[in-house]
Amino acid sequence: MFRRNREYIHPELDAILTASKKRREEWFNKLTISHRNLGVALQDILECVQRNKNTRFIFFIGMTGAGKTNLAENALADALADLWGDGAGAKKPFMYIPVETNNEHTFAWKNLFSDIMEQGSAVPAEFIREPSDSHGVIRYASNSRLTLGALRKAIKRMADQRALKVIIFDEAYYFLRLRFDNLDVMDTAKSFAEQIDVKLLFIGSYELLELSTLYATQIRRTEVVPFFRYDTKNKAEMKEFTIVVEKFASNWPCKSIPNFPAAVEELADASMGGVGQLSVILSNFLGYQLRSKAEVWTPIMFGRALKATALDEEMRDQIITGEAELRRKYSVKNYYCTNKGISAIGKKLAC
Repeated sequence: MFRRNREYIHPELDAILTASKKRREEWFNKLTISHRNLGVALQDILECVQRNKNTRFIFFIGMTGAGKTNLAENALADALADLWGDGAGAKKPFMYIPVETNNEHTFAWKNLFSDIMEQGSAVPAEFIREPSDSHGVIRYASNSRLTLGALRKAIKRMADQRALKVIIFDEAYYFLRLRFDNLDVMDTAKSFAEQIDVKLLFIGSYELLELSTLYATQIRRTEVVPFFRYDTKNKAEMKEFTIVVEKFASNWPCKSIPNFPAAVEELADASMGGVGQLSVILSNFLGYQLRSKAEVWTPIMFGRALKATALDEEMRDQIITGEAELRRKYSVKNYYCTNKGISAIGKKLAC
């Protein structure tokens, strides 16, 4: 039986343990666990958003279920608020926009711009009117004739008012076009970022690699922050992953706690080293335990918390292929980030 590590216990846990089953399950599903890879990614993103205007695009790429959305909604949001002051409501210098799919053959920018405008100013898109001057008479177009230009101008005014600096687009693979190529998508994004004077942070899985390197002008304005899963064959990384498992177990919202750290190898394999995927597995397990008589866990709950073998193998193949490409392009830093390069340039810079 596992005993909680006091160092990792969340301040809310005592109150949660006496809450309803539904409340406990919801709390655990939203539990944010800090860990090394998350901290590294967070610092890399913060460095990118503080760069000058030559950097317009930031791609945050990693396996599905790695914890990217959790980082964006929690740690990154807090860090950006600390970085640029405690702006609240309409004064926040950043926005988080979950990108939605559409049934069109090209990306629906009008829908996205409407979402940005509504979240940024609480003004529904249907209330926006595009003015035109006809011989000194100002006329306003009806909503049915609302153009992308009018929405951009409205967003520009909103962005200026709240000193907007970053727009975070989650599930950004929906930017990928269904036909032809993606040049038009990034051209529009580039124009939008420059007109509004913001940085665009795209969050998604390996599909985004296609958008990050389309042409030289875009690459010059792009930074990629890779978010790698923990390597289950690396002892040092498995040690970090074990700490993550212990943090989850220490905050298990039941009196009876399975000894998950003792099964860390099995959990690492099942989650493929992804903390987000680990959270899903443990949340599934918790659901079974809370619905059991007297909240008693059984070993069969572990297997039920995992995906079927065929689905697991398919997802595993996609992740291995995608991460290999991500590592090939972005895990190797330039020469001057190596110890030898730093030493060589340091001597010259200090002359």
